[in-house]
Amino acid sequence: MDQVNEFTHSIMQDPTASRTTEVIESEWQISDGGMQDQSKLVFDNGTTGAALTPSDGVEGDVTFADPMHYYYYGIASGYTGVFAALAASLGVKLKCMTTRVEADMSHSHAVNVTHEPVLECVRMVLRIVSDSTIAKLREVEALALKQCPSGLLCRHQVKLMPWCSVSV
Repeated sequence: MDQVNEFTHSIMQDPTASRTTEVIESEWQISDGGMQDQSKLVFDNGTTGAALTPSDGVEGDVTFADPMHYYYYGIASGYTGVFAALAASLGVKLKCMTTRVEADMSHSHAVNVTHEPVLECVRMVLRIVSDSTIAKLREVEALALKQCPSGLLCRHQVKLMPWCSVSV
């Protein structure tokens, strides 16, 4: 918690200290077989890899994680982490916490049939075991929903700036 408090204090002193640029480098594999996309996730003290094969959206066709699974994983882990950190900072002891993300999607836009939003609804269900009061847990929940970057991404339109660099 000391690191969280120090980070919060530094941002209060200089709000520009909160800005970062997250980087993911991805390469589409042209050859047949294996994962189609190999990605490198870059962070402060290192990198890690991720691989996926996009689904065509056909029910039962998904055998590997597709891009949306990673998106939902980010929502779940981000919200859970923010909730846990806030709970600790407010003296709420958690004995157990699990998160379930349920997302309602329409694949009709992806196949150019409609112009409906792809993502219709995201539900985040936390299951918590704690001796704290319901009121105290609701307080943590309200703060987590307000502060969680994953939740903010779902609630606010983000400027998308595509750019294509072509080599021959």
